[in-house]
Amino acid sequence: MDTLDTQKSRQKRAGEQRRKKNSAAKVKEIKTLQEKIKQLKKTVWKLKKSDSRRESKIRSPEMTPRKAVKRLCRINKNISSPVKRQLFQGYVLKAEIRASLKSISAYKEKQLMARLISGRILKQYGHLHSCKNLFSLKQMRQGRKLNQCSPNPLKNYVRRKSANSEGLLRNIHNFFLSNEVSTECPGKKQGRVYDGVQRQKRYLRDDLKQLYKVYLSKSSKFVSYRTFCRNKPLWVIKPKISARDTCLCKLCENVKFLFKASKSNILVSEESLRELTKAMCCDTPVTACFLRECPDCKLKTVTYSSSVNDDKPCMYYEWVTGPEQKLNSKTKKKVTITITKKVSKYCTVAKLKEIFDSKIIPYLKHIGRFQHQTQASEQVIKSLNPTEMCFLIDWSMNYTCKYGQEPQTVHFGGSHSQIALHTGRVYFNDGKSESFCSLSEITRHDSKAIVAHLKPILNKYLSCRPLVKKLFFLSDGPVTQYRNRDLYFLMTQYLTEIYPQILEIEWLFSEAGHGKGEADGVGGTTKRTADSAVAHGQDVNCLQKLKDLLDVRCPSIFYCIVENQDIEEVDKIKIAKTETVKGTLKIHNWHWVRERPREIIFKTLKCLSCPDIPS
Repeated sequence: MDTLDTQKSRQKRAGEQRRKKNSAAKVKEIKTLQEKIKQLKKTVWKLKKSDSRRESKIRSPEMTPRKAVKRLCRINKNISSPVKRQLFQGYVLKAEIRASLKSISAYKEKQLMARLISGRILKQYGHLHSCKNLFSLKQMRQGRKLNQCSPNPLKNYVRRKSANSEGLLRNIHNFFLSNEVSTECPGKKQGRVYDGVQRQKRYLRDDLKQLYKVYLSKSSKFVSYRTFCRNKPLWVIKPKISARDTCLCKLCENVKFLFKASKSNILVSEESLRELTKAMCCDTPVTACFLRECPDCKLKTVTYSSSVNDDKPCMYYEWVTGPEQKLNSKTKKKVTITITKKVSKYCTVAKLKEIFDSKIIPYLKHIGRFQHQTQASEQVIKSLNPTEMCFLIDWSMNYTCKYGQEPQTVHFGGSHSQIALHTGRVYFNDGKSESFCSLSEITRHDSKAIVAHLKPILNKYLSCRPLVKKLFFLSDGPVTQYRNRDLYFLMTQYLTEIYPQILEIEWLFSEAGHGKGEADGVGGTTKRTADSAVAHGQDVNCLQKLKDLLDVRCPSIFYCIVENQDIEEVDKIKIAKTETVKGTLKIHNWHWVRERPREIIFKTLKCLSCPDIPS
């Protein structure tokens, strides 16, 4: 019986649990209410302060100097006329200072006013407190500090000029927008609106200080570093780790790794790779200097420091492409795949010098070809005549169709269709240019697909300009797309039959690893616009819906659809067997004229001084 009495009943235990639970809830509620009371007290205090400030502004307007003097004379009738005059003069000066402060918005000018009336004499006679209603305490303190440093307030005070000359600002602007200084981002999420205009972001290729040195070497007028940075376009920005470039040139990156290793081991004295390449060329380098054809500088090599021991171990990074075997999880068999990865390599200083010397010459030639072809492309666009037209073209990454809202099963399998985008920009002789983009459900990027995508573009622009006889094409040079004999045949033997007004075709390839810019921007705008519509709940799940959406939202870009039968029609063309073009990867320019329809002239580089028509 005793054990039964000591045990608690089930109802009593349940009641105790309810009481504990309720008390814990009440404690929690009390804490929450206390926090709310604290926040409300803070809000009430802020409202009281703002109310007091508002009341101080709404108070009756301040008396005029004349009324203030009359009021003092009523209180003390024994004030003489000279004293009245001095009082009136003091009130007038005070009113003038207050009115001037209200009209000043520049902080520098307010600071100058504070310096003028917070000097040594006011402090000596104890009248600094009378200026508290004119200036903030912070301005008064800064004024006193500046007076201690420079007794003359007007010394070294120069108001900043509103702007420099328009020509100078335009030169800085164009310098930052050149492809050698910055590269345009191809991504659809890399666009911003600046001053009401949609701009595609551009990333700087080098540090601002290095670019400033390059600008000074090219410009005839001196510009301070501060002015140079202040007039940089807002959409030209420094690259961030979150927006890293995934389309870098492998050769350039490997040479940069070798230079960093040489610099860390104090082998070279140059601060950057750009300075090193400049030291290996003439003072005013030209293409021949980079291609090691200049007799004055072709024998120049990298100058190494002799104070470092050749047997000292060192390390450098390198991007390496090679085959690698992996196990297929389904078939359980080993397959060989080609991968590119960043590896660290160890060697001695002597071996590092040998490797760097073997890589720097191909790098110089690579940079020379890039600069030359960029200059040639710009010259072609600027020197167009009424009978010429220039097309800058490139394949953009396929766009994946989406729904405004999707169930989970849509993410699996082939529910999301893809659309191929062939983007570009056409330039005319009058300085005008237009963007275009052809869309197709067939995502092939081969030579026949390229010709099928070019046909509607040529239909539009050749019909509008019947005087055009010569076409220029600017593109990159992958051998599976633009740089192959199948495309040479289709462009010169097939398209010229469809468009008899074409008498000449000239094609310029950019250097490998370096993009074109404007064509990538068209692709980014297209995909960004489509994704914006999807984000607002609109379905973009097929080719026709994408075309209709882009026609409305991007009226400045010409969009056209390449049907499946258009590509199949080009597929039926039998390409004649032609001679193998030796050294295809070295070709950066080819030229065709109707006078010799079976002949194409290939060049390693576009000649900037030779006549356009080959002899």
